[in-house]
Amino acid sequence: MDAWYKDPTSNASPFVIVGGQEDGPSERQIVDELKKAEVEEARAGHAPLLEGTKTVVAFIKAGLQLQHIQRKIQATLKSKTLTADRASQVQELRVSFLKQLRSFQHLQLTYMPGIETLREADDAKRDVNEPECQPEYIKLYLPSDLTAEQRRSITLSRVIETEARVRCGQCADALVTLRTRLYRNAYDMVS
Repeated sequence: MDAWYKDPTSNASPFVIVGGQEDGPSERQIVDELKKAEVEEARAGHAPLLEGTKTVVAFIKAGLQLQHIQRKIQATLKSKTLTADRASQVQELRVSFLKQLRSFQHLQLTYMPGIETLREADDAKRDVNEPECQPEYIKLYLPSDLTAEQRRSITLSRVIETEARVRCGQCADALVTLRTRLYRNAYDMVS
């Protein structure tokens, strides 16, 4: 540690955990790999070209981004002190979420044929006397949100596989981040 502080360029940083790849490839690596495979399949004519303006990977990433916004709103609202500034941020996030949701739902019709039927069935079950659901609780209908039967009937297998692989990459990234924080905390306790 002392050697690194004296000359950071001569030694590897002690704060970078070696062996992160043991947890699996990162989300970025998986996304790059999936995009490359999708382009190669499209060039070779092996995969059907869907009418969507985005790749399957971009579609899934858009859905995961929406989930992230929902979690961010929920976490902010759980804060004991919701200042006027934070309340304004929540409203901005909600508006942004709703705009992105409309685009995502339109793409979803391409990549998840039959999803509209499921949405309509869920809407029919909703009590009309209850207020509209806040954006942070709107169901996104990603493949992981559906039952196995629903996935088989309305989702392309490529979409299911893509979401699963991207989430595995997210898990690997989270493990590396957690280990790095634990390592740094352990060092802070020693020094």
